[in-house]
Amino acid sequence: MLLGSEEWKDKVLPIFIGIPEAMSIQAVLENVELERPLTHDLIVSILHTIGVKIERVTIDGIISGIYTSTIVLKDERTMKDRRWYVDSRPSDSIALALRFGSPIYVSRSLYKYTVPLDQFEQ
Repeated sequence: MLLGSEEWKDKVLPIFIGIPEAMSIQAVLENVELERPLTHDLIVSILHTIGVKIERVTIDGIISGIYTSTIVLKDERTMKDRRWYVDSRPSDSIALALRFGSPIYVSRSLYKYTVPLDQFEQ
């Protein structure tokens, strides 16, 4: 997966992900409707059912070559400002954020791991 930003111009942050996660992300990006829900669709359904939304996702850092991510959940049932912070793999965080239409943020500290996009163009 290649993450980019207007701020980074022609650079991207490469994150290696599994095939099932890539297919899940691709399905939501291409608006593919499947007969049965994928795991990410199931999680979205559960969150909707209990009145919780994904407020945002952050790709936080890298530890021993592995990217870290946080899903920020917000309680929509009450007027209280209640949030939960859930550790996650970036691929799962992104797959869920895309389904909710939630923003995805990348820590500025990860810019040093970006590479020119043209390395991936063929």
